[in-house]
Amino acid sequence: MARVFILEDEPFLRAELVDFLEEQGHHATAAGSIAEFRSAWPAGMFEIAIVDRRLPDGDGLDAVGEIRAAGGAVWIIVLTGRGEVAERVEGLGTGADHYLVKPVRLEVLAATVEALVRRIEGAPEPQRWVLDTAGYRLFPPGRGPVSLTSLEFALLRCLVQARRHPVRRKGLALAFGVNPDDFDRRRLDTEMSRLRRKVQTESGIELPVQTVQGVGYVFAAEAVFQT
Repeated sequence: MARVFILEDEPFLRAELVDFLEEQGHHATAAGSIAEFRSAWPAGMFEIAIVDRRLPDGDGLDAVGEIRAAGGAVWIIVLTGRGEVAERVEGLGTGADHYLVKPVRLEVLAATVEALVRRIEGAPEPQRWVLDTAGYRLFPPGRGPVSLTSLEFALLRCLVQARRHPVRRKGLALAFGVNPDDFDRRRLDTEMSRLRRKVQTESGIELPVQTVQGVGYVFAAEAVFQT
């Protein structure tokens, strides 16, 4: 099973791909434009991306380039009606791993996804972040502990518990122990910026907490609790 993101503007095909991949045992999320993609793509949440090129607000290869620039182990399939040799070369050169031309049989897409899943499952186990619940410490991969304040610990515990899913600002406000309706979102953003700087300074590794526009934050890396 893999976490698959689909960027396809045609509603019927988008729904068909989601249903088909879910039937195959994968977890599928979809968007219909580059703008929607940018709002829904925190790095680390998806292992495979299926990207169309002709989108209402640009070329899907822009999204491919952004995925590659963000880093992370993501396999990319371009699925498009643009099948000229030069366009295939452009797509692969931008960072796609496979370039499939529409119309494509769903069996072919499924076989391509399964081939990528085998590569994912054969990849080395990713290094994990460890959140020490007894000592209020965060252990970045391969580094010593970063001591946390009670507030910093509460924020990270809330994010790690979400298992790579975005947490809304109201949920994080509750982690502060305050009423979300009375909470100043600027305080949350300030605290998160301070925590990022602290971890970067003390460990030399960037904290994988990313902003999800219009939603909140996501801890976009493998993380476990230690008691």
